[in-house]
Amino acid sequence: MTILTRYLIREIIRHFCMVLGVVITVYLAVDFFEKIDNFLEAGVPATKVFWYFLFKIPLVITHVLPISLLLSILVTFGLMKKQNELIALKSSGVSIFRLFKSVAALGVLGTGLLLVLSEMVVPGSMARSNQIWRQDVRGGATLTTRENIWIRGDHAFYKIDQYDPGSRVMYGLTAYHLDDRFLFSRRLDAKRGIYEEDRWILQDLMAQDFDPETGMPEVSFYEEKAIPMELHPEDLMQVAKTPEEMNYRDLRAVIRDIEAGGYDATRYRVDLQHKLTFPLVCLVLSLIGTAVAVRSKLKGGLPVIVSYGIGIAFLYYIVLSFCISIGYGGMLPPVMAAWAAHVAFLCAGGLA
Repeated sequence: MTILTRYLIREIIRHFCMVLGVVITVYLAVDFFEKIDNFLEAGVPATKVFWYFLFKIPLVITHVLPISLLLSILVTFGLMKKQNELIALKSSGVSIFRLFKSVAALGVLGTGLLLVLSEMVVPGSMARSNQIWRQDVRGGATLTTRENIWIRGDHAFYKIDQYDPGSRVMYGLTAYHLDDRFLFSRRLDAKRGIYEEDRWILQDLMAQDFDPETGMPEVSFYEEKAIPMELHPEDLMQVAKTPEEMNYRDLRAVIRDIEAGGYDATRYRVDLQHKLTFPLVCLVLSLIGTAVAVRSKLKGGLPVIVSYGIGIAFLYYIVLSFCISIGYGGMLPPVMAAWAAHVAFLCAGGLA
């Protein structure tokens, strides 16, 4: 490893640690002030509040690590440009490609770190964080397994095969309603439930209303019917795992379960491909950051370079989110939806 490579890596890592620390602090501070009222109303001890936010840090890191790496690269090269170090290197025959090799190594390292965090650390830490929120703050009695979700209400038990938090759709609902004597008064079986306008609309519904004297059911069938229930999407969000809280194996198992039940798993297939490709954002932003920082046409110093780079990163995330969204809608195959933005910006960064 040359002196130049060690110097670049040391400076980028130093700025990366500072930027990452600031971004994580701001992120957690905003989250803390949003949730502090809930913790106080529930009387949650300060120790559990501390552990709740501590367990969220790995997820926060996965969200802010790419942009922190980009900013650290821009700041490092911006300071080198301000001190005429880039001019001295170019005058000595050092090419941009040689500079990029050092940055690319950090991009690969960031990609690996992001992959390890999302696969091995985040699922477990978010499970513990959600457990604190669900049991100590929400106070709900829930039981969740890979195959289904059980929720106990005031006078009912709900079993849900699958729940999609993004579209607020539940599949395979069975609701058991109890009367004041804790006897079955009603049973609902629906293939699908959609939450719209503060109510659940159940599709392919079979309703059984039990006679309180004889216990015999009166069965009714509906193609679609709005049914009042005490369930809310926020309640299901606490027990239904999001793709960020699952590793690759868990997400594949969910897809297998959904498709085995005859449901559409397109959204989860897109998330599966996105889980594989998202860590590459570190490498792509490393290339883009280096290309932007060393361009001699940009005038205005460090603030302009950083602003320009942040604008590109913002555009990157917009395009990535757009591709994922149209993949959810089935307008792009899952593989193409996950890879399109990365390939496009990787080519743009190479041409820059």
